[in-house]
Amino acid sequence: MKESYYRYNSVLYSESRIYIFETEYVILSHTPKGVWIEEYPGKKRFVLKNAKKKFACATQKEALESFRARKRRQIKILEHQLKIAKAALEAKPGESFIYFLGEK
Repeated sequence: MKESYYRYNSVLYSESRIYIFETEYVILSHTPKGVWIEEYPGKKRFVLKNAKKKFACATQKEALESFRARKRRQIKILEHQLKIAKAALEAKPGESFIYFLGEK
């Protein structure tokens, strides 16, 4: 039986359809610190076993947790960018504005 690592990603098909899919990566070799996987034919990638953020995970459960953590981080980044864009809209042309990271 082949050993694998897993990763979940999402694709937006339309405004109302998002598809979450799992990718299985074959382990090419083990090292004391991690594994080499085949990301796609001819492209190897190293994954640290004990890293907090990993490209792929040893179990499907860990991969799903990693996917959710990536999406939570994406939401925080996009919310921050939205706050900056809204503040910029309120600023007067030619003037700088002060933007506070905290809540108003």
